[in-house]
Amino acid sequence: MPLIYTGSFAGALHEWSQIFNPPKEDVYSLFLDRRLTTSRTCWLLWAAVLTVAALPGYSWWLAQGRRLRLLTRGSGSLLLIMIVTYVIASRLPGLGQRMSQEVSLWLNADGYHGVSIGDDGWLFRTQELDRLTQRRDVPGLTDEVIRLKNSLKEGDVHLMLLTVPDKLMLYPEPILPAKYWAPVLPPGYHSALERLRSAGVDVLDFTDKLWDERRRQPLYFKQDSHWRAEAMKELAVQVSRHIRKTYPKAVNDQTPLVDAEFIERQDLGDLASALTSSEPENHWSAESTQMVGLRGLHGSIKSSVLVIGGDLVNVFDDPNLSFGPGAPTDAPASFPIQLGSLLGHGLDVIDESQTSELTSRSVGKKLVVWVVRAGDL
Repeated sequence: MPLIYTGSFAGALHEWSQIFNPPKEDVYSLFLDRRLTTSRTCWLLWAAVLTVAALPGYSWWLAQGRRLRLLTRGSGSLLLIMIVTYVIASRLPGLGQRMSQEVSLWLNADGYHGVSIGDDGWLFRTQELDRLTQRRDVPGLTDEVIRLKNSLKEGDVHLMLLTVPDKLMLYPEPILPAKYWAPVLPPGYHSALERLRSAGVDVLDFTDKLWDERRRQPLYFKQDSHWRAEAMKELAVQVSRHIRKTYPKAVNDQTPLVDAEFIERQDLGDLASALTSSEPENHWSAESTQMVGLRGLHGSIKSSVLVIGGDLVNVFDDPNLSFGPGAPTDAPASFPIQLGSLLGHGLDVIDESQTSELTSRSVGKKLVVWVVRAGDL
């Protein structure tokens, strides 16, 4: 049968091998076979059903009263016009973004904006699910990372990129119950990593390691978008080993004098708080995490290592983020602190949103470590 279908022996052999050796499960096979989707896609499917139902020509509709047929056709036509208008406007700069926000707020008037609900109390950023199932509207950070790498060549500064797998990549079961043999990667992820490596960026991707590690310890909160202290500490250890081996000049072999403090934090989670517009504590139970804070390891702009990152880098030290310090006197415990303790000195830290300062801040450094969510590439 494969020979008849393909018309060549080579094609038949390939088809035969695919039957007994199916390709590695990826997001495309999941979407096609198990209908992995988002609420936005569901709305479009319902809109398509109503539009089709409004079209003339079906004998059942022709047998109905004229008033019912006109009402149905009118509703379907209006809905079709709204869809076409939304699609056209969404492609226009500025207007499309504002219109998309208005529609999202209208569809999520009760506080569901930006949050997707999974099984067993798991919550996810809708952005992560959209990244797996929809064509992205804005470019990722890949080009920006390559531009920074090119700007650092003259100063002989090395750039390392640490990709942190998204929550949905490691825990897809609550969204789509199935048997997963590997993490679910967003489209174009491997090609983005290859582009970065070809440009000379030192890329560290521990997604497969964390996939195995998730069976031994929790890596993400159920009700929060950030990694747990266990995942942060594991990646800090892996990154420090790589730096010690590859960039020994960025390491201080003398052990710094620090005071360790055991910390336990509790929070409802940013996703749970966003999902419930008022009094979320009446609907959700707080989650807890344990970590070690370190006093005496102060960051400095003069440090030889610069860490670039957003909320993942600052989550346990920023009081404006979930699981932040309860008091100003709490010992710092974020990723730069954990990594700095393993490298023997404090690190310089800058937010990734300060793009205009990235190049100037990197002058005189030996190493720049950029921490990004995998889905943002």
